[in-house]
Amino acid sequence: MNLEDDLNRALHDAQLHNARLINRMRAAGLTCFLLTLFLMSVALGHGDWHPGWLEYTYVALAFFLLLAGELNLRALRISRFAIPVFDMPMVFVIQLKNLVTTGSAGDSFAALFSQTSFSLKASAGQVAEFSVALFICLILLSAFTLSASQVFLSLGVASVLQQVLHWQAGVTVGSHLNSLIVFGLATWICVFAGKNRRGLIEAITRADARRGRLRRYFSPSVADLLEQRADETLGEGREVELTVLFADLREFTRMSETMDSPEVVRLLNECHAFLVEAVFRNGGTLDKYLGDGLMAYFNAPLPCEDHAERALRCALEMREALHSLNEAREAEGKPALRLGIGIHSGPCVVGDIGAPHRREFTAIGQTVNLASRIEAATKEAGVGILFSAATGKLVEDTNECFEVGSFEIRGCSLPLTLYSVT
Repeated sequence: MNLEDDLNRALHDAQLHNARLINRMRAAGLTCFLLTLFLMSVALGHGDWHPGWLEYTYVALAFFLLLAGELNLRALRISRFAIPVFDMPMVFVIQLKNLVTTGSAGDSFAALFSQTSFSLKASAGQVAEFSVALFICLILLSAFTLSASQVFLSLGVASVLQQVLHWQAGVTVGSHLNSLIVFGLATWICVFAGKNRRGLIEAITRADARRGRLRRYFSPSVADLLEQRADETLGEGREVELTVLFADLREFTRMSETMDSPEVVRLLNECHAFLVEAVFRNGGTLDKYLGDGLMAYFNAPLPCEDHAERALRCALEMREALHSLNEAREAEGKPALRLGIGIHSGPCVVGDIGAPHRREFTAIGQTVNLASRIEAATKEAGVGILFSAATGKLVEDTNECFEVGSFEIRGCSLPLTLYSVT
């Protein structure tokens, strides 16, 4: 999956998270609203604050949206559109009812809403202007959807409904225009905030993708250091002296023919686990998995003067770990595994290589090819670890090396002398 897919998925996840948050905020806010009405009507004796069927319906539907969104992902997606198609119409109907109680609406509205809900002792203008504040809150809340289209839809719905309320209240033309200006300002704030929020999500997603890429190739300590340095030139091609290591399980293909598929996968995962652990423990970079083997290198992206020593130490640790695994396998009556490791030091080109949508940080060059062919020569030599003279010169002061012999290596005009370590 490429970065664009990751960004879309992160935005979608954020939208669903915010939709769940909006549902909870709606239910909590309306619960407080009902409690306030009960407090005013029962505790304080203001009977005209008693809630009616409209308020109960609004609260019941709000909790239905909350429950449906918590239990069903599809319902949660649909609830993202609740502000313009549910909240705003409900606020409009309740406020229109409040206009009826002031005597500012026609008889047909009075017949519909009479004795159905609480009556605010306020002028028609005050009711209409309070609805402006309610619609602004809902427009601002729509910013949480992270969708500019929903913000503009909320603007359109709020503008139409508010003009109807102003018309019913009989307010001046200036109030009509003022509400549109305030709604437009709130919408601009929401779009601006939503754009910044989307930019933040994109930045976090890119950072997570980069962090995941670093931890895929490098040891945790190296990955943390690279992340702290924020080295954006990591993927640029450059030539560097590397020690390249190839490791491969001998005759694993033939052995796997007698094993079922799950067992093959389990065994490969177990082997790759200790191979990669040895690479990372010695500060190496995992280049790629090669079926039942792998390629790794040392001295990039962070330099280390003892890269050949690290590679050889990694090979010895791989051999020791395989020995422990074979002891356990032999105790279970299973055949032992054999490992061939080839090492060569020389110049390589490292960087991000591949198609635009599928790049990998890798090393290429003749040094890589020779290391792979030296690993293949371990079959002929009957030795588990082989390395070139170039590597031998870098490790001879700290290791007891011995010459294994000269081998015909494809790509070399002359036989290549190879070495191993006691």
